[in-house]
Amino acid sequence: MLGATALSVSAAPLTVEDYFYNPGGGPNVLYGDTTPPTKLTNGETGSPSSWYNGTFLLWNTSSPSITFNFAPDSEITSFSIYFLNESSAGITVPTTVTLTDVATNETESFTIDPATFGPADAHWVQFDLSVPFVTSQVVVWTSPAPGAGGPDWVAMSEVSFQTIPEPSVMLLLGSGLCAVVMMRRLQSRRRCREI
Repeated sequence: MLGATALSVSAAPLTVEDYFYNPGGGPNVLYGDTTPPTKLTNGETGSPSSWYNGTFLLWNTSSPSITFNFAPDSEITSFSIYFLNESSAGITVPTTVTLTDVATNETESFTIDPATFGPADAHWVQFDLSVPFVTSQVVVWTSPAPGAGGPDWVAMSEVSFQTIPEPSVMLLLGSGLCAVVMMRRLQSRRRCREI
């Protein structure tokens, strides 16, 4: 009798091939390395005390966006951004983040609760799509919080995209695992008989 095994399906990272930054309108002031292909996707996050050393991409424009490119027909189920909130430097988390599928022009917007950040804090914010985007190119838009003299600064140091592996992949992995277990059991029985 075979026992049923529940496989937990978790998000897997999706590889970004490259990206480019569009500073948008307004005061076009920018700090940090905006050079593709890996600065925002290299796995390195910054700390609130090091926001000025190039680990964060900073801007205070009205509609900045970053276009990310993937392999054709990539399925995006969620994405995460490592944001900085440093209120003493006028850097705040954006009020909203929007993801747009370039091919279909589908969009989904997310609101960020600033109360989840301390006055000098940096951490990941995850955004789960209600319907996966199957695409090769998406644009991430941010809306900076309004400051006293214009929009506050927005800072991020890392962006990652996730996908849920297809059921067929999970089935193959599960079948492979069962085959390994069965082979070990057979080998164990043969050893017992030889003794």
